[in-house]
Amino acid sequence: MTPSFPLLSTILLLVTALLGGCGKPSPPHYLSEWDKLEQEQASSLFQQALKSYQDGELKSAIEGFEEVLRIYPKSSEGDDAAYLLMLCQFRLKNEAEVLTWTSRLLQDYPESPYRDHALLFEARIYNEKGKFLESALRYCELLQSSSPSLKKEAESALDPLLEEKLSLSELKDLFDRSPSLHPNLLLEIGESELNQGKREEGMETLRMLVKEYPESEAGKKARSLLERGEEKPSRYKLGLLLPTTGEASPFGWAVYKGVLLALSEGESETKNLFDIILKDTGGDPIVALERAKVLIEDEEVLAIIGPVLSLETIPVAARANDHEVVLISPTATDERISTIGPYVFQLNPSIRIHGRMMARFAIEKFGYSQFALLNPSDGYGEEMVKVFTEEVERLGGKILARESYPHGTTDFQQRILRIKRTDPQALFIPAHPDEILLIAPQLRFHQVEATVLGGTGWGSEKVLKSEYVEGAFFPFNPLEGEEVEGKGSEIYKRFREKFGEDPSHASALGYDAMKIIESAIQRSKKEVNRKILKEELSTMGTYIGITGVLSLRGEPSSEGSVWTILKGRRIRVEEIEESPD
Repeated sequence: MTPSFPLLSTILLLVTALLGGCGKPSPPHYLSEWDKLEQEQASSLFQQALKSYQDGELKSAIEGFEEVLRIYPKSSEGDDAAYLLMLCQFRLKNEAEVLTWTSRLLQDYPESPYRDHALLFEARIYNEKGKFLESALRYCELLQSSSPSLKKEAESALDPLLEEKLSLSELKDLFDRSPSLHPNLLLEIGESELNQGKREEGMETLRMLVKEYPESEAGKKARSLLERGEEKPSRYKLGLLLPTTGEASPFGWAVYKGVLLALSEGESETKNLFDIILKDTGGDPIVALERAKVLIEDEEVLAIIGPVLSLETIPVAARANDHEVVLISPTATDERISTIGPYVFQLNPSIRIHGRMMARFAIEKFGYSQFALLNPSDGYGEEMVKVFTEEVERLGGKILARESYPHGTTDFQQRILRIKRTDPQALFIPAHPDEILLIAPQLRFHQVEATVLGGTGWGSEKVLKSEYVEGAFFPFNPLEGEEVEGKGSEIYKRFREKFGEDPSHASALGYDAMKIIESAIQRSKKEVNRKILKEELSTMGTYIGITGVLSLRGEPSSEGSVWTILKGRRIRVEEIEESPD
């Protein structure tokens, strides 16, 4: 008769006590049979779950694999079950559950052959979620992989993370946690410190790299940087006054990347002339003034690029002009900015030009005379409808209705119905992209027949995906997402190669602003100071940049062109008229 389980435990305790210090005995035969039975049961459960997985019955497979781990966590199929659970959740697009099972696999089965694959899944998911430091840490572990393909992917994925995605503090954190990357990380940290105007810290980091890793590729590059830096230090401090936090931060970062691209492509005599000092305005004019004071008085910069918003730029421009410091505003649109003083320059054509252009287009192209307005009640929307109205009335047209709405509005029904009752020929909506995606379907639902006119927001990529925007007319800059021939297409390719994303108009204006300063310095036959730079820019007249022929006083050489949406694509109105189809 087979002994009961409590009795079996008692027997084992007695055997252990009797043997004392004679060493651990071999397990009795019936315990081996017990383990064998458990393994057979675990294998049976696993095979059933595996068949479900192979048949595409993922929910059934998940239940089976989870049962294997719950009842038989120490079975030889344990890591297989955890790995397949990870794959099931990936196929179901449950990223949170994928991370749950990668973590379980790495923690409970550290010697599993699936370990590297779990790390790869985590690295990719964290990268997509914008958790770049966590992603980089996983890729660093994969550098030790025995799989050449995984190691190669980790190396290629780490380059853009180190060069563009990680902040200086994150690079230092990664340095502390990933010894295998020390040479390359030290190089990135040193270059980042130099780019942020921290010259002494950067030089010291590069010296440490040369001392600790003299024969590495990173060490050789650091030695070259040190030699150039010690022979001829950067001569000019350039301030970037941009919102890198807050609602306007996408514009700030876009300008910053445009400047970096311009610097990376500089000629040999100008490429290393600049120490870049970036200050965050947060989109707040008071903060912008405080940071401008630091750049002008403490850092003694040669010039400032920024800010990006008119509200910030006007007070900062006045301060810069008072202290005789060149300020180039790449994106601010208030047409009065360039009149503040001789040290203030403006690149972006005024939004007033777009408002006037759309009014003339509707009247001269279609013969319309009756209009309605629907606009956000912010500075942009108010300014656009103001100049649109002025131009309509100047040309003999009439505004039948005007409706405005505050930020965050989602229901436009009553406003649209009031406009519809006036029966306008055209409806001018200078809205922002997220607002357009709410307004356009409601216009269709309420069967508004008026031709839709808009601002540049209607040319946004996210707007084009909507089925309700077909036939709208708007001004558009090709660099906002579309490749064109000439200089515009060149930056489009280079920007995408460097940053892994498409350039915006703000990126292009940041690029042009930096190139204009480089050009002014090259033109001068002597050491450049603030006054000489101002004189060079003042006599430059116009500059042929990637955004077109620019006047440094904010007056563009042309108004641009009107575009429409045809079958989900942006297309110039002129191209439609010229096409035989």
